[in-house]
Amino acid sequence: MFPNLRSLLPLVALVGLAPAASGTQAPDVDGVALLRRLNTAQANRQAGTFLSLAGLRDHELMAPYRERATPHGDHEWTIAGHRLRLLVSPERTHYTATLHPEGVACGKAWFTSESGVILSGQALGC
Repeated sequence: MFPNLRSLLPLVALVGLAPAASGTQAPDVDGVALLRRLNTAQANRQAGTFLSLAGLRDHELMAPYRERATPHGDHEWTIAGHRLRLLVSPERTHYTATLHPEGVACGKAWFTSESGVILSGQALGC
């Protein structure tokens, strides 16, 4: 059901936090900061289960994004030209989150899971 992040490692080029080249990244979203907040909010959850984006919307750590986020159901938000997708397993014991720019072919994307590791990269050939 969920993509195995370990299988994506050979395909994802790990990059630093240097600014993206002009025209390759949608503005106003720090992907690492957003996913750190998401991971921390999930780690601080109650009742031992992970929350959907709808459940995280009112979490204090997500407050900086709440005003700019446009929800698309329980699993996706659009934030400043980026699409945040959070998939939570049916038993709510695992999650995978992705953040990527909308409409930008070679923009930087970020990936994380309940492991707390944040990966970032661009599509091959960009």
